[in-house]
Amino acid sequence: MAVYDASAYREVFEKSFTYIAGFRRNVHRYQGSPAMHDPLTDRTWTYSDLGEDVDGLAASLASLGLRPGEVVVHQLLNG
Repeated sequence: MAVYDASAYREVFEKSFTYIAGFRRNVHRYQGSPAMHDPLTDRTWTYSDLGEDVDGLAASLASLGLRPGEVVVHQLLNG
């Protein structure tokens, strides 16, 4: 019986395959594909659109003095 050794995957997925790396990969891989849709406004973002909006938000936060490693919290309305 084979024994599953997760150590090789753990090295990649816990250290180098971060959330942002996966997001950037998808922005590149699925540029023209729909990433999300807002039914209230009927707006659809492609992965490329979403990547641009994320970059814009990051630039705005950096201009306010936020630095890598600092934490931002945003609470959404549940309604």
